[in-house]
Amino acid sequence: MRGCRLPGLRSSWPGSPLGARLLSQEKRATETHFGFETVSEEEKGDKVYQVFESVAKKYDVMNDMMSLGIHRVWKDVLLWRMHPFPGTQLLDVAGGTGDIAFRFLNYIQAQHRRKQKRQLRTQQNLSWEEIAQKYQNEEDTLNGSHVVICDINKEMLKIGKKKAYAQGYKTGKSYRKACLGVGRC
Repeated sequence: MRGCRLPGLRSSWPGSPLGARLLSQEKRATETHFGFETVSEEEKGDKVYQVFESVAKKYDVMNDMMSLGIHRVWKDVLLWRMHPFPGTQLLDVAGGTGDIAFRFLNYIQAQHRRKQKRQLRTQQNLSWEEIAQKYQNEEDTLNGSHVVICDINKEMLKIGKKKAYAQGYKTGKSYRKACLGVGRC
C-alpha cells in the first residue's frame, strides 16, 4: 500500500495512506453558498444576519405559513416531554422571538394554577373572602422559574421583548445585547 498512489488524493501524513484526502480539500474553504450565490464565509454570516433582521417582525407568521402551524404543536410537545417543574430555569439558545420561552413560562403558570385549585378543593369550608385572599397573596406564579433567551440577532430579541411585555412578563437586562432574561412581574 505504501507505493500505491491514487490520482487526486494526497496523504495528510507522509507515507501513510490512511489519512488521504482530496487535493481540493487541502486549501481551507473560504467560499460558500448563500442561496444561488457563491460568497465568502465572512460575507455569508453578514447576509444571514441581515435576513433574520429583515424578517424579525414577521418571523412568527412566516413560521406559521411554512409549517402550516405544525411548529406550534412541536413546541407544545417539547414542553410536554420536558415536563418542567416550578423552579426550573431554562436557557433558550437561538430562541429568536421567544416562542419556546413563553410556552415554558405559561406551562409553569398552568401547573401553579392546577396546584392552587387542588389546594382550594381540599379546603371546602373556606369563605369566598378567604379564597379571594389566597389568590391575592400569591406573588410568584412561576415559583422561582425563569428563562433566558439567547439569540445572535438583536431584532429578534426586540420582538421577543415586545411579546414579553404584551404577555405581562418582566424582562431583565440584556447580556451583551444578545440575551433577554424573562420572568413574571
